[in-house]
Amino acid sequence: MRTLEWQRQTYISGYYGQKPTITPDWDQLEKQAQAAMTPEAAAYIGGGAGLQHTMQRNRSGFQQWQIVPRMLVNVESEQSGIELFGVPLPSPLLLCPIGVLEMVHPEADLAVAKAAAEVGVPYIFSNQASVAMETCAEAMGDSPRWFQLYWGRSQELVVSLVKRAEASGCRAIVVTLDTTMLGYRTRDLEQAFLPFLSNKGI
Repeated sequence: MRTLEWQRQTYISGYYGQKPTITPDWDQLEKQAQAAMTPEAAAYIGGGAGLQHTMQRNRSGFQQWQIVPRMLVNVESEQSGIELFGVPLPSPLLLCPIGVLEMVHPEADLAVAKAAAEVGVPYIFSNQASVAMETCAEAMGDSPRWFQLYWGRSQELVVSLVKRAEASGCRAIVVTLDTTMLGYRTRDLEQAFLPFLSNKGI
């Protein structure tokens, strides 16, 4: 459902006494999501390394960008789409890979794949997925998808993953290089929890 349609439906429902069960406030939405998760899932999905300064800097850096209204400007032919690697996209957005999504949704990666296909946003399959990339690719049809690769010690595994990604219709590979060893993830350490030891995200 598009934003304007969702807003209209929310106001109409409100007229009949029905308020939204999911908050439209992004900060409150994050808190709602964390409250719905187990403490282990909230730590893994929402946490970073060390004192989490990098996460804070990423957020404050992103907040430097603003939407500037341009009143009385003809926007009849304006487009938000871009072309990336020769592929036309409806917007300059991609869905980043998030591992071990089974901790937060029963359909895990498959739910994200379906949503990405519905809105035409490319989905970057996670190397630590809970659902096989082949299953997600089948649900996406011709929608664009990429694959995130952790370059591991096993060359056979790397080659196998790349071949599977290619066969699944992935048009690009995003190589993650900073995980040759686990980060000092304080929130995970407080929970003494590493999902991979329970065969999650593998």
